[in-house]
Amino acid sequence: MSTRHCNWDGELPSVAVVRAIADLEGVDPLDLPTTHVGRLIEHVHPDALDVLVTETDEVVVSFSVNGYHVEIDDAELTVIER
Repeated sequence: MSTRHCNWDGELPSVAVVRAIADLEGVDPLDLPTTHVGRLIEHVHPDALDVLVTETDEVVVSFSVNGYHVEIDDAELTVIER
């Protein structure tokens, strides 16, 4: 499990999700498309995620990415391996 407090002014939510999954996979974020996780866009639209999280007050978003459950609750990002 990876939980981190994020400052959405410094990093977009879509980028933070990719980094968190890459950390759990033990790979560089750029290598994720070659792992079983695949690309984030196959599971959620990155631009829509970024807008929803950064431009909405008190937002909770959750979705699955091949074997991971991702939840963003305001400024907290949690990724759990399922």
